[in-house]
Amino acid sequence: MRKAFLACICAVAAMCLSCSEKKAEYTAGHAAKEYYDMLFAGDYAGFTDAMFFPDSIPETYRSQLVANAAMFAARQKEVHNGVREVQILDCKTDTASSTAQAFLLFCYGDSLSEEVVVPMTRHNGKWLMR
Repeated sequence: MRKAFLACICAVAAMCLSCSEKKAEYTAGHAAKEYYDMLFAGDYAGFTDAMFFPDSIPETYRSQLVANAAMFAARQKEVHNGVREVQILDCKTDTASSTAQAFLLFCYGDSLSEEVVVPMTRHNGKWLMR
Protein backbone atom coordinates (compact mmCIF):
# COMPACT_ATOMS: atom_id res chain seq x y z
CA MET A 1 0.00 0.00 0.00
CA ARG A 2 2.78 2.36 0.91
CA LYS A 3 4.67 1.71 -2.36
CA ALA A 4 1.52 2.34 -4.41
CA PHE A 5 0.94 5.64 -2.60
CA LEU A 6 4.57 6.70 -3.13
CA ALA A 7 4.37 5.77 -6.82
CA CYS A 8 1.18 7.82 -7.16
CA ILE A 9 2.81 10.85 -5.52
CA CYS A 10 5.83 10.55 -7.86
CA ALA A 11 3.56 10.33 -10.91
CA VAL A 12 1.63 13.45 -9.87
CA ALA A 13 4.89 15.35 -9.26
CA ALA A 14 6.23 14.33 -12.69
CA MET A 15 3.03 15.51 -14.37
CA CYS A 16 3.21 18.85 -12.56
CA LEU A 17 6.81 19.36 -13.64
CA SER A 18 6.03 18.53 -17.26
CA CYS A 19 3.08 20.92 -17.24
CA SER A 20 5.18 23.79 -15.91
CA GLU A 21 7.77 23.20 -18.64
CA LYS A 22 5.05 23.27 -21.32
CA LYS A 23 3.79 26.55 -19.86
CA ALA A 24 7.28 28.05 -20.21
CA GLU A 25 7.44 26.90 -23.85
CA TYR A 26 3.98 28.29 -24.47
CA THR A 27 4.95 31.65 -23.06
CA ALA A 28 8.21 32.00 -25.05
CA GLY A 29 6.58 30.98 -28.32
CA HIS A 30 3.64 33.29 -27.86
CA ALA A 31 5.93 36.17 -26.91
CA ALA A 32 7.92 35.68 -30.13
CA LYS A 33 4.70 35.58 -32.16
CA GLU A 34 3.44 38.72 -30.45
CA TYR A 35 6.68 40.58 -31.23
CA TYR A 36 6.58 39.65 -34.92
CA ASP A 37 2.88 40.54 -35.09
CA MET A 38 3.88 43.97 -33.76
CA LEU A 39 6.58 44.26 -36.42
CA PHE A 40 4.30 43.43 -39.33
CA ALA A 41 1.55 45.70 -37.92
CA GLY A 42 3.96 48.65 -38.06
CA ASP A 43 5.00 48.92 -34.39
CA TYR A 44 8.74 49.01 -35.14
CA ALA A 45 9.67 50.64 -31.83
CA GLY A 46 7.76 47.98 -29.89
CA PHE A 47 9.52 45.25 -31.84
CA THR A 48 12.89 46.85 -31.11
CA ASP A 49 12.05 47.18 -27.41
CA ALA A 50 11.39 43.42 -27.32
CA MET A 51 15.07 42.71 -27.99
CA PHE A 52 17.36 41.76 -25.12
CA PHE A 53 20.37 43.98 -24.56
CA PRO A 54 22.42 43.23 -21.42
CA ASP A 55 23.21 46.94 -21.11
CA SER A 56 21.48 50.12 -22.15
CA ILE A 57 22.06 51.15 -25.75
CA PRO A 58 22.55 54.67 -27.13
CA GLU A 59 19.46 56.33 -28.59
CA THR A 60 21.15 56.66 -31.98
CA TYR A 61 21.69 52.88 -32.13
CA ARG A 62 18.09 52.25 -31.02
CA SER A 63 16.78 54.55 -33.76
CA GLN A 64 18.89 52.65 -36.31
CA LEU A 65 17.37 49.37 -35.10
CA VAL A 66 13.86 50.83 -35.44
CA ALA A 67 14.67 52.00 -38.98
CA ASN A 68 16.09 48.58 -39.81
CA ALA A 69 12.88 46.89 -38.61
CA ALA A 70 10.83 49.27 -40.76
CA MET A 71 12.99 48.50 -43.81
CA PHE A 72 12.66 44.75 -43.21
CA ALA A 73 8.86 44.96 -43.01
CA ALA A 74 8.72 47.19 -46.10
CA ARG A 75 10.88 44.71 -48.01
CA GLN A 76 8.53 41.86 -47.08
CA LYS A 77 5.59 43.92 -48.40
CA GLU A 78 7.46 44.65 -51.62
CA VAL A 79 8.66 41.11 -52.29
CA HIS A 80 5.84 38.95 -50.85
CA ASN A 81 2.85 41.30 -50.50
CA GLY A 82 3.52 41.39 -46.75
CA VAL A 83 3.09 38.81 -44.04
CA ARG A 84 -0.56 37.96 -43.58
CA GLU A 85 -0.09 35.64 -40.59
CA VAL A 86 2.53 34.47 -38.09
CA GLN A 87 2.01 30.97 -36.68
CA ILE A 88 3.76 29.16 -33.84
CA LEU A 89 5.13 25.80 -34.96
CA ASP A 90 7.05 24.76 -31.86
CA CYS A 91 9.12 26.06 -28.98
CA LYS A 92 12.03 24.39 -27.19
CA THR A 93 12.90 25.76 -23.78
CA ASP A 94 16.06 25.26 -21.73
CA THR A 95 14.85 26.07 -18.24
CA ALA A 96 18.34 25.78 -16.74
CA SER A 97 19.67 28.70 -18.79
CA SER A 98 16.32 30.53 -19.20
CA THR A 99 16.55 30.41 -22.98
CA ALA A 100 14.23 29.15 -25.69
CA GLN A 101 14.00 28.73 -29.42
CA ALA A 102 10.63 29.65 -30.90
CA PHE A 103 9.86 28.16 -34.31
CA LEU A 104 7.52 30.44 -36.25
CA LEU A 105 5.94 30.22 -39.69
CA PHE A 106 5.55 33.41 -41.71
CA CYS A 107 2.63 33.08 -44.14
CA TYR A 108 3.17 35.64 -46.88
CA GLY A 109 0.56 37.43 -48.94
CA ASP A 110 1.76 35.70 -52.14
CA SER A 111 0.91 32.26 -50.65
CA LEU A 112 4.53 31.38 -49.82
CA SER A 113 5.61 30.54 -46.28
CA GLU A 114 8.89 30.57 -44.42
CA GLU A 115 9.93 28.91 -41.18
CA VAL A 116 12.11 31.01 -38.87
CA VAL A 117 13.78 30.33 -35.53
CA VAL A 118 13.68 33.10 -32.95
CA PRO A 119 16.16 32.72 -30.07
CA MET A 120 14.60 33.97 -26.83
CA THR A 121 15.92 34.67 -23.35
CA ARG A 122 14.09 35.23 -20.10
CA HIS A 123 15.02 38.50 -18.40
CA ASN A 124 13.26 39.76 -15.26
CA GLY A 125 10.41 37.31 -15.83
CA LYS A 126 9.77 38.40 -19.43
CA TRP A 127 10.71 36.61 -22.66
CA LEU A 128 12.79 38.81 -24.98
CA MET A 129 14.38 38.15 -28.38
CA ARG A 130 18.14 37.65 -28.49
